[in-house]
Amino acid sequence: SRISTDGRAVLAFPGLVPTDAGTDAGPGDVHAIGVSLDLLLSGVPGAPETVPAELTSIVEAARSGGIADGHELARRLRSATRPSDDPHTGPHLAAAADVTPEVTDRAGFGAAPENRGRLAVIGVATVAGVIAVVAVIVIALAVFGGGRKDSPLTTDSILGGSGLGTVGVQQPTEATEWSPVDGRGTPDNPEDAPLAIDGNPETAWASAQYQVQFGPTDAAVKEGIGLLLTLPQATALTEVELSGLNPGMTVELRTGSGDVTSLDQTTLLATGTSEGDTLSLAPDAKSVPTDGQEGTKDLPDPQDRVLLWITGLPMPDAAQVAEITVHGAPKVAKEDESTEAPSAGETVPAQ
Repeated sequence: SRISTDGRAVLAFPGLVPTDAGTDAGPGDVHAIGVSLDLLLSGVPGAPETVPAELTSIVEAARSGGIADGHELARRLRSATRPSDDPHTGPHLAAAADVTPEVTDRAGFGAAPENRGRLAVIGVATVAGVIAVVAVIVIALAVFGGGRKDSPLTTDSILGGSGLGTVGVQQPTEATEWSPVDGRGTPDNPEDAPLAIDGNPETAWASAQYQVQFGPTDAAVKEGIGLLLTLPQATALTEVELSGLNPGMTVELRTGSGDVTSLDQTTLLATGTSEGDTLSLAPDAKSVPTDGQEGTKDLPDPQDRVLLWITGLPMPDAAQVAEITVHGAPKVAKEDESTEAPSAGETVPAQ
């Protein structure tokens, strides 16, 4: 039998009784049940005072043989444990239900909350570890393969080199009067174009005089006219100075490479209008180094052609340029491995 949390005694049997064993509880069974009930009731808090007297007498009767069979024992137990509205029947057996605490309410149980500071430290350590690994790989590639032309990483690329030399004056090797292959009009004074780079401010190239300003309209004879300079090597421009101008000239500074036949093959770097007889044009860059400083990545791409495209005439005068001075950082040529002299102990393979 079992005592429920509400104070009721309930018969309980752990298994099925074989059919041939019978279904009636004999005196021995009643005695055993009485002993079990006595043991159970002895653990009730405050016993024996808190145990109903009727229930105590039933247990004693079961142990002493005062109850004939199991049917009588069951009837008397039901009667003794049935709640009654009569306040004079005496107190009934009461048992308080146990309260099982939540596991998370106990110290040391449950998942501990992550500390934000600890997470931050772990994150920083992870990032630092990744950076360290990448740095080791890059340094190893630079040491063992940085000097090879076929190496994916070179010393210059790792150190962030611009591949440019020192900024200085770059003397053009040639100056020609230029217009697009599909441009309107005829050449003005192409034979005088070299005078713009001869170093003599007393000599100058000049356009013809026009009655209508340059532009895309049908009334204009031309959209513009230019002077194309050839540099000794590809150069990242920092500044182009013009002198001996007629005030009011509008000039575009453009660069290109090789055989330039249209404006689409050039890159516009700057535009300016002369207020006097000089004009300085510089590319729009974050940081433009001056002569004597090393070229930087902020400079325009190195090109070997400089185009001064005149889009505005100093009406009614002609356009005129006496001298052009080009400043820039030349592109540093890569040393060809095939031209390197073999070191001591090395042999040159036969061709």
